[in-house]
Amino acid sequence: MTQIIYKYHLKGFDEETIEMRKGAKILTMFLKDGVPTLFCLCPSEEHGTEHRTFLNVREGDVLPSNCTYIGSYQDMGGAYVEHVFEKLSDS
Repeated sequence: MTQIIYKYHLKGFDEETIEMRKGAKILTMFLKDGVPTLFCLCPSEEHGTEHRTFLNVREGDVLPSNCTYIGSYQDMGGAYVEHVFEKLSDS
């Protein structure tokens, strides 16, 4: 099976759900042109999409236990650091 790299932009909301290719594996994330961007390895054949939820947190924020760390980035000229987590299903 061949694969392709896709990028997905986050809006920087505290919590947001985006539609991604099914089976997408997140490789990295960083600010691209000032926008938090996920870079994912995806099957090149279309296998449908799925909705995945991401949390954008700062120091001192409380987050649920069903999350996995994706990456961090500096925003507003380095004034603060944002940390991105994927919220996993409860099942």
